[in-house]
Amino acid sequence: MICQKKTSEVNELPPRLLEREEIEILDPKCKPIQHSVTRYDIERDVNDLLKRGITTTFAGGFFFIPYLLQLDAHTLFQSLVPPKKAGIPNDRVALGLVFESLFGLKEGIRSINPISQKDFGLLAGLPFLPSPSTQYRFLQAIPYNSSLTFQVALAKKLVQLGHVVPGSPINIDGHNIKTYSRKAMKKSYITQEGRYGKAIRTFYTQDQLSKKPLITMAAYSGTAVSQITRCITDLTRDVLDRSFLLVADKEWYCGQLIQELHQENGVSILTPVKQSKKRLVEFEAVPLDQYDTTIFGNIATLYTTIKNCDQPLRLFLKKGLDGKYFGLISPDLSLTGSVAMPTYTKRWRIEDFFLENEFLGVNRLPSLNLNSIQAMLSLRLLAYHVLDNFRHDLGPDFRNKTPKTIYRDFINGVQGRIQLRGNTIEVRIYGFQHDAVVSSLMSDLDDQLKCADVEPRIPWLRNRTIQFKFS
Repeated sequence: MICQKKTSEVNELPPRLLEREEIEILDPKCKPIQHSVTRYDIERDVNDLLKRGITTTFAGGFFFIPYLLQLDAHTLFQSLVPPKKAGIPNDRVALGLVFESLFGLKEGIRSINPISQKDFGLLAGLPFLPSPSTQYRFLQAIPYNSSLTFQVALAKKLVQLGHVVPGSPINIDGHNIKTYSRKAMKKSYITQEGRYGKAIRTFYTQDQLSKKPLITMAAYSGTAVSQITRCITDLTRDVLDRSFLLVADKEWYCGQLIQELHQENGVSILTPVKQSKKRLVEFEAVPLDQYDTTIFGNIATLYTTIKNCDQPLRLFLKKGLDGKYFGLISPDLSLTGSVAMPTYTKRWRIEDFFLENEFLGVNRLPSLNLNSIQAMLSLRLLAYHVLDNFRHDLGPDFRNKTPKTIYRDFINGVQGRIQLRGNTIEVRIYGFQHDAVVSSLMSDLDDQLKCADVEPRIPWLRNRTIQFKFS
């Protein structure tokens, strides 16, 4: 009778829940195997896991779930790729990739301890781990422009939450990710090595005050800044809904680009002056009485012009004690030297971003297909903001900790047990070094989320809520 009842219940389910999909998953030895799955199988197996309960040595991964809810990740994924009606849900493959970044698995899941497979999959609402080939096919199916739409929606969410306040200068920089592929492509100048080579060029804009990246775009070797800057600044302006000061390095010293961005897009570039022989003669001709003594050195504020730009530009000239010059130019004639110089020094925050977040995989490529790279960059951008919001809430002692340190102190080795209690997923944490800090943050989580106008139910875990208990 029991079997007949179960069969009857299955037959009454909508056909789409029973439609099978052939995918690859990882077996206990992390080897890919073929697997036939239905949506019903996934929901049933996840439910069974939660009812039985599982132990984990990575319980800290569940600390990030409230922050995914805060950023409305489930809705964001729908802008990335349309939901599937059957088989493995797209949003759960995307979530798995986000958690891979948070766990520092830059090359995908290839060597996870078999004991931890189910709890890692459960973070994304799956009873198994998709193979790298399944993840790759997911990335390959995402159009390039859909990834940009995803990023704009994510960045607007940051503005809405007050994590990014429009008005701060915006840093911009290009970052090369070397590739040794035999695929024919133009070469880019790789500054770290002082040579030309094949690389994927990634371009980022970053809010200077919060240090949060806003938009990132991928391009092939040989892409010049003039070919991509207009698009990335348009997207950034769409996020901020206002014009801004764009702080760049010498690669953006281009008269036509500076003029077009200022006149047509309302964006003013602040960039160093390239010191040609003609320019050095101009610098030497500046009288000493035009220099003002500031805490940033002796600075003269002048007007100048450059090739292919028919509007006057502001020149901020600094003369060092060694007699060497450093100059900045901008089409923003209202800018002052006391603002321009410290603003430019904070451009290095975007260089620090590349260095500090290597752990998240910002320097790793999923393939050479540009749409796949763009999709992966977008998911890693989400992973960064989830982690950054978490460490910010932990307090001043943790706000400058690197992703690698956060993983070491708050994820790896944190013992816990996950079990369903009614319609609530209970995550019981067994004492770790920072449990007092996290327990104060995660107490009364439902009420905290509702107070912040965040839906506390987790869409990828059958709309259940989550509760943390610390023992």
